[in-house]
Amino acid sequence: MVLLGKIVGAFVDFPGVILSVCLLLGIRARIHRRRAWGYVLFALFLYLFSTGWTILLLPRPSFAPALSPPQAIVVLGGGVVKDQGTGNLLLSPVSLARVYRAFLLYRERPLPIIVSGGKLHKEQPLTEAEVAFEVLGTFGVSPEDIILEAYSRTTWENAQYTTALLKALGIHSFYLVTSEVHLPRALLAFRRCYPEADITPCPAHPLLSTGTALSFERFLPRAEVLHAWGDIIHEGIGYLLYLLKGSSPLGEEKSQSNEDHADKKAQVQRVAENQPGTDDTENLGHILESCGP
Repeated sequence: MVLLGKIVGAFVDFPGVILSVCLLLGIRARIHRRRAWGYVLFALFLYLFSTGWTILLLPRPSFAPALSPPQAIVVLGGGVVKDQGTGNLLLSPVSLARVYRAFLLYRERPLPIIVSGGKLHKEQPLTEAEVAFEVLGTFGVSPEDIILEAYSRTTWENAQYTTALLKALGIHSFYLVTSEVHLPRALLAFRRCYPEADITPCPAHPLLSTGTALSFERFLPRAEVLHAWGDIIHEGIGYLLYLLKGSSPLGEEKSQSNEDHADKKAQVQRVAENQPGTDDTENLGHILESCGP
C-alpha cells in the first residue's frame, strides 16, 4: 500500500499531475480519432526531465586530490532570503548547506574560513558574507578564524576577490566549498585567477536529496528533479561561457571599463586591509590582472 500511495501521489502532485493530464488528453484525442502525438511527446519530455534516473546517467566530475595540506577553507555564498516574520536576512538552503559543510571541515581541522559573498541589491542591509559570519558564530566557530570577502556578486568575482585575500595571506592551498553542481564552474574560475593554487574541492548540497542510489522512486516524477535539471543547464552554459569568454563571461558580468576595473582593485585592497594579519597590501591592486578586466 505504501508503494501504491507513492505512485499515486507522484502523479497527482506537480509535475506528475501535468503528465497525467497530458496522457488523459492524448487518450481523449485518440478516442475522437485526432492526433495525440503532441500530448505524448510533451509528456515524454516532461517525464525525462522530472525523474531522477536520467540525472544518474550523466557523467559525474572527478577531481584530482590535493598535493599539499589545505591552509584555509573557502566557502562561496549561494544567496540569502528575507524572513517575512522578522525581516531578518537568512542564508538560503543552498548557502546554509555550504556553510555547514565548511563548519564540518573546520571541526575536523580548525583552519581560517574565508566566506565569499556580497550584496546582489543595494538595498540589502547585510552582505551574504556577514550573514554567514553570524551563522558560523552560532555553530561555535571563533570570530578570529572567519575572514569576510563581502564585495563579490558573481562566481568570477568570488574567485577574483578571494584570490587577492589568499595571496595577501600567503595561502596557496585551500578547500573550496560550494554546491556539487556549481563546483566545476567555481574551480574553473579559481584556477584561472590563481593557477598556482592547490585546491581541494568539497561538494556541498547534492543535486538530489536522496543521493546517487538507483531506486524505484527514481522513476517517479518529482519537482526536485526539474529544479536540478535547471541547475545543470545553468551551470553547463555558465561553464562554457567561462571557457569562451575567460575573464568576462556573458550572463554574469558585462565587460568592465577601465574605471570599473580600477574600482574593483580598490575594493579588493580595502577588503584585504580590513583582515587581521594582512599587512602586505602594496601589490594587491595588481592581483586582478591575472584574471583580466
